[in-house]
Amino acid sequence: MLYRSWYHPCIDRHIAESLLMQNGEEGHYLLRPNIYNNVLTVSVRAKDSVKHFQVTVSAEKGEIAFGLAVFKTVKDFLKHFNNQPLIAGESGLPVMLKSPYPNNVAEISQYEHVKVHAEMRVSSMNEEEEMKSTATKEGFLTKLGGVIKNWKCRWCVLNRLELKYYKQRQDGEPLRTIDLRDCLYCTVDTTQKHSNCFALCLPWRTFYFSAASQSEMEEWMKIINWKLVSDLLM
Repeated sequence: MLYRSWYHPCIDRHIAESLLMQNGEEGHYLLRPNIYNNVLTVSVRAKDSVKHFQVTVSAEKGEIAFGLAVFKTVKDFLKHFNNQPLIAGESGLPVMLKSPYPNNVAEISQYEHVKVHAEMRVSSMNEEEEMKSTATKEGFLTKLGGVIKNWKCRWCVLNRLELKYYKQRQDGEPLRTIDLRDCLYCTVDTTQKHSNCFALCLPWRTFYFSAASQSEMEEWMKIINWKLVSDLLM
């Protein structure tokens, strides 16, 4: 299994998201290592984000667990991917694993000859900021209106240092883009009637979102807070 064309032995979550978001299409997937022993990760490109699912290999029986299925052999496991499985996480939004992202892409040996080379400005984004900008997530959240205080379901996309929300999933333009560089903090909120609610506080407004479950709320908050504080942890 480790030598399949879509197993990437030397990449982590950060690189997997970069590869799939920049070069992949919806439904592209790859297999990569996990930080835990006997565990691998399937990373798959969704519409506007990358989802990650664990693959557990039993050291005793040799069985492979993926999603809700358990496979007796590697052959059965690989055959499952040939059948383009449809899987969904806590968000309930399914993603189809359509085609593998290869670990070896042919590269043409042709390069530009440098004629001009100069530094035009000092970079405003350091390495840590680039890393924390890559984690992605998408899904439906219920949001409290800013003027009319009612709750409406919105399609939300967290990518780089922006949280965008749309009226419908298929819309091309968001209703608003929240710049996380302006965010003061993200925390659980218990002041609203909705359950699984969290608040995104900016100097000029506090945004309230409600997730479908507690685990889904925690996942949104975990990624947002990681983006906010990862520069302090590195």
